[in-house]
Amino acid sequence: MTPIQLPPVEPATRNGSLYGMVVESSGACLEGAKVEVIAGQAIGNVALQETPCGIWDYGGGFWIKSLTLDVATTIRASAPGYSSRELATMPQSGGTGLVIILSPLQ
Repeated sequence: MTPIQLPPVEPATRNGSLYGMVVESSGACLEGAKVEVIAGQAIGNVALQETPCGIWDYGGGFWIKSLTLDVATTIRASAPGYSSRELATMPQSGGTGLVIILSPLQ
């Protein structure tokens, strides 16, 4: 009996990323915001938002790198004085851009 030769398994591509900004409802960047991976791949990674940043600018914000494409990732965005927000997403080729809006604590 001849053994069956299976093709080699290609390693998962790890060139995905999540990037964006954590803002309030007016679109203003929230200083001190952080984005943390809480489920899926890269659990425990934390990205601190760089400021200044603005929703219409290309500077600042957060960036989580070296993620596997099309693998579910859940993040939590938080900032002092604001309710945190969780979001499930999948990194895509070229990066996945996010604008995460937080509401002030009541």
